[in-house]
Amino acid sequence: MPNATILIERTGGVLAERVWRARSGKERRRGLLDLPPLAEGDALIIERAPQVHTFGMSYRIDVAFCSKDFVVVHIVRDMKPRRITRWVPRARIAIELRAGAARDVVVGDRLVVD
Repeated sequence: MPNATILIERTGGVLAERVWRARSGKERRRGLLDLPPLAEGDALIIERAPQVHTFGMSYRIDVAFCSKDFVVVHIVRDMKPRRITRWVPRARIAIELRAGAARDVVVGDRLVVD
């Protein structure tokens, strides 16, 4: 059940209004596989995720990799199905969004999870 919002501190814009969290090992491995395709305003925060994949998915996503304090350290835009990202050593959190949703996010932005 979504229970948070994500704001871009620099712009004050809303990145996501419905946010799910994957904390346990099982939830992190499952990721978006058991969820319906992300709608506009949806996001999944995956903790302890320096890398993600889209195997088993049928749609594209944006991924914002963040440090433990939600500073964006790397962004993957429009990631196709059946792909894997590079390893992002400084990333502790991956935020998966509908493709195109991270268009206003840049490396160095701080995201506020409310």
